[in-house]
Amino acid sequence: HCVKPVGGQKTRFIVMGNLFCSEYRIHKRFDLKGSSHGRTIDKGEGEIDETTTLKDLDLKYVFRLESSWFHAFINQIDIDCEFLEAEKIMDYS
Repeated sequence: HCVKPVGGQKTRFIVMGNLFCSEYRIHKRFDLKGSSHGRTIDKGEGEIDETTTLKDLDLKYVFRLESSWFHAFINQIDIDCEFLEAEKIMDYS
């Protein structure tokens, strides 16, 4: 989206749906950045509960997707990256 107040600068922003707004219980939550530097939490296994946000190196399992889901997922990432690059946007979330 883009907003330009009268006499002001254009501001571009992206609205994303809240993935946590669901009737399903969240067992584990991760903040994945695609990095390994400082990407683990400083809690012991007994201190981790459902409210703990885990990081990249705390993810200890592999996701397996059906072939069609995998290709749709990769295609969507490509589309998103092309859009962000075209708009000269860096996603620091």
